[in-house]
Amino acid sequence: MKRNRKVFSVLGILILICIAVIYVYVIPAAKIVQTDIKEYNTRIAIRDDYTLHTTPLDESVINDLCVKLQIQISSENCQPNAVVYAPDFFDEIKTYFRGLPDQKKTYATVQEKLGSYLVFCGKPDPDGSYRCKYDLRGDNRYFIFFMYDEENFYYEVSAPIGGS
Repeated sequence: MKRNRKVFSVLGILILICIAVIYVYVIPAAKIVQTDIKEYNTRIAIRDDYTLHTTPLDESVINDLCVKLQIQISSENCQPNAVVYAPDFFDEIKTYFRGLPDQKKTYATVQEKLGSYLVFCGKPDPDGSYRCKYDLRGDNRYFIFFMYDEENFYYEVSAPIGGS
């Protein structure tokens, strides 16, 4: 009987210690992690809302893109009085250029359509590939990138949004 009492006493003390550790260390740590996650998600949401970081495109730019990409009828961005930001066109630009036949996926084709928005082309890598950056708004916020090979054919079109 004495032995059972000792076991129960030790177990009781261990349970109290575990509860104290959970209450003092684990719960506050979990609250801190939860708060940090909420703050991070809020920062991401604000960062990814490009309407907070840039201004709408000029009507002349919208019209230029709609005509050159042949999307005047199919795109809601091309409707009269539409408020359109550069990232609003990124999916349509990527779709247009990715859908071209391989022989037309050239630097010259991109220049014909987006040349007036060219910001710079980087130095070629040792393998001859290089990247060009286009800014539809001209405010150095949101870009569309084309990766070209040594023969001036693009093989990747990307337009990351969010972040800096």
